[in-house]
Amino acid sequence: MTRTNRRDAGTDRRLRLLVGPVVILAVAATVVSIYRLATAELPVRLPTLLTLTLLAAVGFTVKVTVRIRSTNHHIAWTETAILVSLALAPAEWVVLCVGVGIAAAMTVAPSRLPLIKAVFGIAKNMTLAGAAGLALHLSGWAAGQPPIEMVTPLAVAYCTAVVLDELLTLPVIAHATGKTGSELFRQHLGLRVASAVARFPVIVGTLAILRMDNWLLVAVPPLLLSLHLAYSARVRSQVERTAWKQLAQATDALNVVDLDLVLATAVHQASELFSADEVDVELTDRGRTVRGNSREIAYDGPSTDAPPAEGSVIAEKLVGHDESHDLGVVRLRFRAPVKLNERERYTLSTFASALCTAVRNASAYQELTRVADEHAEAAAHDALTGLGNRRQLLDHGTELLGQRHADGVTALLLIDLNHFKEVNDTLGHGAGDEVLIQVADRLRDAAQGDDLVVRLGGDEFAVLFQGLSAPAVATHRAERLLATLQEPLDIDGMRLRVEASGGIAVAPPSGGMPELLRRADVAMYQAKRSGGQQRIATYAPASDTADVVRLSLGGDLPRAVAEHEFCVDFQPIVDLGTGTVVAAEAIARWHHPDRGDIDPIRFLETIERSGLLATFADAVLDEALGAAETWQAAGFDLPVAVNVAPRSLLDPQFPDRVAARLRAHELPPSGSSSNSPRR
Repeated sequence: MTRTNRRDAGTDRRLRLLVGPVVILAVAATVVSIYRLATAELPVRLPTLLTLTLLAAVGFTVKVTVRIRSTNHHIAWTETAILVSLALAPAEWVVLCVGVGIAAAMTVAPSRLPLIKAVFGIAKNMTLAGAAGLALHLSGWAAGQPPIEMVTPLAVAYCTAVVLDELLTLPVIAHATGKTGSELFRQHLGLRVASAVARFPVIVGTLAILRMDNWLLVAVPPLLLSLHLAYSARVRSQVERTAWKQLAQATDALNVVDLDLVLATAVHQASELFSADEVDVELTDRGRTVRGNSREIAYDGPSTDAPPAEGSVIAEKLVGHDESHDLGVVRLRFRAPVKLNERERYTLSTFASALCTAVRNASAYQELTRVADEHAEAAAHDALTGLGNRRQLLDHGTELLGQRHADGVTALLLIDLNHFKEVNDTLGHGAGDEVLIQVADRLRDAAQGDDLVVRLGGDEFAVLFQGLSAPAVATHRAERLLATLQEPLDIDGMRLRVEASGGIAVAPPSGGMPELLRRADVAMYQAKRSGGQQRIATYAPASDTADVVRLSLGGDLPRAVAEHEFCVDFQPIVDLGTGTVVAAEAIARWHHPDRGDIDPIRFLETIERSGLLATFADAVLDEALGAAETWQAAGFDLPVAVNVAPRSLLDPQFPDRVAARLRAHELPPSGSSSNSPRR
């Protein structure tokens, strides 16, 4: 037996379990009625019985049809016919007439109901007639009561019939449609309540008319038919208003930018909107199908792998209003054949168009997000090696240093490949790129999980350490990383040995990532200047010749030279044997207006790199020779030693400038000497 057949067999068994008790109640009501009619005198004229039978048939026939999933359900006037009949004849006769009348109506109906539905319909209404008759009897009903006194018993019997009808019908409908009883109870609840309330005055009014003349009973069926037409129009109007409201809510729900959410929402909303057992949304360009109902998504994957579906299908293409984009199809699936009315077809077309727009918008947003992610990935990664780049290092490092309570020490290792230019010049840039790729792979593999490895550009790499227990751990980790580069690289069959220099700096208390990067750069160039004696150097402030203060002093140099802010202090040179001062060394000082006296070590290198070295040297030489001239006039014949930058010694005009100043101060050449500057 197939899975479908097993499921259908299980469904039939459960349905019989629901219908069976109702049939048993109807049979019991029938047996009791026949027994009572056989043992008690309850005479009723034949025309009255025929009228009661016709009334039951008309009450069952004139009904409003509501489709729930693939099953049509009907709101009939049967309770009204039963109550009117109970007021005119004994309940025993009414039970039988209701059964005969409804059976006759089903027989002459243009479309035959399935046997189990027919049996349930007859049994349910016979049970309602018996229960309402019992309630009428227990509430003190008596024939010939004044109209005002019959209202209460009729109300009790009518409420009994209406409530029992809901209790017997809802479980069967819920089982047939797959909806829960609470969902069905809430569906059209206001309309059902209003209908029930409106029918009771009809019952009372009909009975009041019949009190005038029983022959007016023949006018009741046409009256019921007229009321039915008015009621049907009202039901259709409310159903349409509800449908348009649901359509507006469904299309609003599709206004999201997540394509997965759009498709899932479409399935849920369409299943609810069209009362479908299942809904498929297939995107042909993506080869994707999403299937489910109002509660869950049963399948989401390739269309070719979608499980086969059963039942009837109503499909609508996903095209825009201009019909220029055919994205796929939405399918409504029902277990049994269903035909949509004109309003439902238009609603389906509108929903499909809105879904097409939502899919296009979500797809466009998805593509924009993908492109933006690719650009963000490219902006933060090195295209050649796949490592992060300088931007990622700065962003991640800034975020890390901004966490004041971050655990452990943060340090940066800067790595520069030695003699990499020779590889490019000798083997070509292709080989150079391969070297960079293999170096990147080795660093990536050797790094720990929290380490950030980046390529800064050219042959420079960086590794950001975080959460270190102590600064010395950074040196140990750096040595292990550089050790991975000692193994020769295989480049196009050639084995190349790569040498690298590294500089380590611990995160400073201020300055952020730019300062940390600068300090690591200082340490790295210190390692390179060691000539291979030192592979890794750690940043030390004493060796930093390019701190921020020096940089700012460089901007003040032109003003300092122009305004004679430089002066000379003299340090005596003593003969240790005799203790006699034999000469004096001139030491330049900068009297900075904001920073005070500045030692030469803080500004001499800046001056050497600037274009003001000759002017500065001339000014210092003038100061030193002027002091020597003064001492000579006072009887102290002391030579003066002046520190000279190596660049000045390479200047071909420097000797002439020194000779000119000696003549200006009337000093012999022996009165001065030059030394290398102290640092």
